Amino acid sequence: MIRRIGKRGALTLPKALRVDAGLHPGMAVEVTAGNGGMEIKAAHKCCYFCGSPEDVYSVMNVNVCRACAKKLSEVIG
Repeated sequence: MIRRIGKRGALTLPKALRVDAGLHPGMAVEVTAGNGGMEIKAAHKCCYFCGSPEDVYSVMNVNVCRACAKKLSEVIG
């Protein structure tokens, strides 16, 4: 897949690639360069819903922070 880098240096990653890599909007990522390429990966465990890196637990392979878990339990009942 070939993409263009915008005038401000931004690169948009297609949704399919982000989903396959487990990257979600608002999530902190680590970008490293070397050997003529770049690597993008999650900086640390972040909440799937809000992107927070604080108080995150893995529930059925989904990272959820305590605040979002509380909101989910209020909605579900």
